[in-house]
Amino acid sequence: MNNKTDQPPLKPLNPFGSPRTPLPKTPLPELDRSAIARTDAVAEAVGFPSREREPGAPEAGAPSRRIRPRAEPARFLNMRMPESEYDRFVDFANAGVNGRPFASYREALTYLLDLAARGRGGTK
Repeated sequence: MNNKTDQPPLKPLNPFGSPRTPLPKTPLPELDRSAIARTDAVAEAVGFPSREREPGAPEAGAPSRRIRPRAEPARFLNMRMPESEYDRFVDFANAGVNGRPFASYREALTYLLDLAARGRGGTK
């Protein structure tokens, strides 16, 4: 018994040991490949292609898009503007410079800031 309240001590939630003891792993059941194939066929017939790759197929797909570490801290910029100005900026960003569209609105804004700095005799 517990000396403070005369109640029995609390049992750990995990019956296999302390709360930090991992539960034993149970083996996964074997997959019924024919059932999966039938399910995939029905799903594909109604327009839901399988996202799983075929066994033996090479790994494919777009490379993961990782965020590059920045040289300096980032800040958010949010502004309200008339729709006509917003449309002009989006058109500019999509058209790009010399036939190459900007990859992001941030890249387009940086280009405009650099252009303005050069116009004022700045370094960029």
